Amino acid sequence: MKPFYKFLLLSYLAFFSCRKRVEVNANNAGTIRYYYVGIDSVGWDYVPLGYDKYSMGTPAAPWTSNDSPFVIRTSTQLGRVVAKAMYHQYTDASFSEIIPQSADMGILGPVIRAEVGDSIVAVVKNNTNYQYSMHPHGVRYNSMNEGVHPIEPGNSYTYGWGVITESGPPEGSPFSSVGWVYHTHVHDRYGADINDGPMGFIVVYKKGYLDPVNNRATDVAQEKFSIYLYMDESQSNYLTTNRTLFQPAVTVSSDDPDFQNSSSKATINGYSMGNLQYTNIPLGKKTRWYVSGFGDFQDGFHAPHWHGNTVLTEDLVRKDVLNIVPAYLITSDMTAQNAGTWQYHCHLDDHLQDGMSSFYTVE
Repeated sequence: MKPFYKFLLLSYLAFFSCRKRVEVNANNAGTIRYYYVGIDSVGWDYVPLGYDKYSMGTPAAPWTSNDSPFVIRTSTQLGRVVAKAMYHQYTDASFSEIIPQSADMGILGPVIRAEVGDSIVAVVKNNTNYQYSMHPHGVRYNSMNEGVHPIEPGNSYTYGWGVITESGPPEGSPFSSVGWVYHTHVHDRYGADINDGPMGFIVVYKKGYLDPVNNRATDVAQEKFSIYLYMDESQSNYLTTNRTLFQPAVTVSSDDPDFQNSSSKATINGYSMGNLQYTNIPLGKKTRWYVSGFGDFQDGFHAPHWHGNTVLTEDLVRKDVLNIVPAYLITSDMTAQNAGTWQYHCHLDDHLQDGMSSFYTVE
C-alpha cells in the first residue's frame, strides 16, 4: 500500500476508534493486521488416543484406578468427552471457512502475530449460546477494546489494539519476539471463561522480524505454544449440557465432592495423559517456546519440564524446568542437540499424576 493511502486508512481507523471501538497506532507506518475469529462450540476429547500414553504406554493396557475417574463416563462422572468452546481463525468476515492450525495447538485459538508499531483489528463472532469476549494482554487498548464486555450469542464485535514499544521485547533483548496471552473475560467471578476453553497467544516481534511467509520469527526454525491448566468442568457454562449430552446421564449432584474431583482435568493445550504430541522440532536449530498457564491459588502454579534438552530463557539462564504462575508467560529458546521423543510435563507430582503430560519429538 502506498504511504499516502496507508495514512488515509490509518487516519480513518483512528477516527473510527473515537466514534466507535477500534484503537490503532495512527501515527506510525506499521501494518494493520486483521484477524477474523469465531468463538465456536466443539465436542472435545481430553484423551483422543483412547489411552494414557504417559503411564500406560500402549493402547492395550487397561485404565488405571487413578485415570478412571477422569476418562470413563458413568452416572457419577462426565468422562473424557465434553462440549467446550474455542476460538477459531476464519479466512474472512463471512466466517465460513476455518483456517487450520498445527495439531499440537490443541484447544488453543489462533496465534495473533504483529510487529512493534503495527495495529491489530480482531473481528470476533460469538457462535455459541453463551456470552464470551476476547481480552488481550500486553497491547494498548481503550475501555471499549478491553475485552471485558460480553459478546452476546450470535453477535460480533470488532476490537482494535495498538502494538506499542512496550508490547515487544525490551531494548537490548537478544530475543526477537515476546509472547502474551488472550482469553475470554466475562465470567471470571467463578472461572467459567477459562474452564470453557477460549484462550490463545499473542506474539509481538521486533520490527522486521516477523516472517510473512512462514508466519514466525525470522531467526527461529519453529515456534511452539503451551498452556498448562486444570480445566474444571464442574465450573463450565456447559455443565448442564454435559450432564445429559452423552449416556449415561450424570445423576449425582454437581456439588458432590467426587464429581467435582473427576471433573477437574489436568491438561496441556486441552489434552491430558500424554495425548499431546509436539512434532517438527528440528535438531540443531532454534525452536522458540511460549509457555503459560492458568488456574487459581490451589492449582494454578506449574513447573513445565523438558526431558532430553534445555532452553535458554529471556533472562539468559539455561533451564529445563520453568516456574509458571497464572497468566504469566515465559519465552524461551531450545536449540535441541538430542534427537528422539521426549517427555514434556508439569513437574509438580500431583499435576503429573493427574495427567499433565505430553511428548515432543526432535528430528
